[in-house]
Amino acid sequence: MKISKKSYAKINIFLKILGEKDGFHQLESALAFIDLHDEISVKKSTKFFLKIRGEFAEKINIEENLFTKILEYFVKNFGISKNLVPDLEVVRAMQQNL
Repeated sequence: MKISKKSYAKINIFLKILGEKDGFHQLESALAFIDLHDEISVKKSTKFFLKIRGEFAEKINIEENLFTKILEYFVKNFGISKNLVPDLEVVRAMQQNL
């Protein structure tokens, strides 16, 4: 079984760091949502493999990818299986991170 979702892009109009509380930055920002999106699909597998496709795929560092970091966190803290094949189709112009 494969699960697919769209991950819509946004444009940060401004971002201001107001301070810090409990180890988190307090932010003030304004953003606009746009009609561009990445497509994220996940299916079970016998091992982990992150597949990234699209015009900007070669610019994404798989080891430093936010998806990979989140999955590692859940594996470590909640004991979930890492036997997944995430398939990320990158369709928006981006240079770093997901």
